[in-house]
Amino acid sequence: MNDYDKAGRYLVKREPTGFFRWLLANPAVSFDAWIDSRRVALPDQNDLTNDLVAVLRNGDELEGICLELEAKARADALTRLLEYMVRLWTEPGGPGSLRVSCVAGAVLDFTGRSPARKLSLRSTITPNCRLELTIVRRRLVEEKAAKLVTDVAAGNASPWLLPWVPLMDRGGESGTITRWLQKAARRLIDRRDRADLGLLVRVFART
Repeated sequence: MNDYDKAGRYLVKREPTGFFRWLLANPAVSFDAWIDSRRVALPDQNDLTNDLVAVLRNGDELEGICLELEAKARADALTRLLEYMVRLWTEPGGPGSLRVSCVAGAVLDFTGRSPARKLSLRSTITPNCRLELTIVRRRLVEEKAAKLVTDVAAGNASPWLLPWVPLMDRGGESGTITRWLQKAARRLIDRRDRADLGLLVRVFART
């Protein structure tokens, strides 16, 4: 696991509700629980480990989401997510298991612009059979750094999204960096939190 992966996982877990509201552009969702990412494997199956698997809540609905953090965009993320989502959906529940009504997939690309977002398998032999998968895929290089800084300052976005600013559009400009550091200082009162934020910024600024 490289530094980007470690830092990314830390940021997502630091304030998961804020992260998923931003990722899904849905202010109504909230984080409920993490699911063990080491899935059940039979002796003839390979171990299957996903980056992060969360249970999100919207009202009374609970849904699972498999999240891939990609330091470098990979087109095969779709097939890997499909395998993981199927395994997750078909596993038998145990005592105390959360009952989710759906399983979804999402990819956050730290760098690159992979267009892979849809997978469609259509049979020509049995035309009534088909498999379709569409995931959420966001690319930091296409996100506006200034907008995120503004949203954080207004209290509409988590300050723990700020370390990704250097990877965003115009995030490396000195004016943007200065502004968001000031906003972070106001939102994070704890000295250790500010130190952690500074460390994570240095990780993502090494491009």
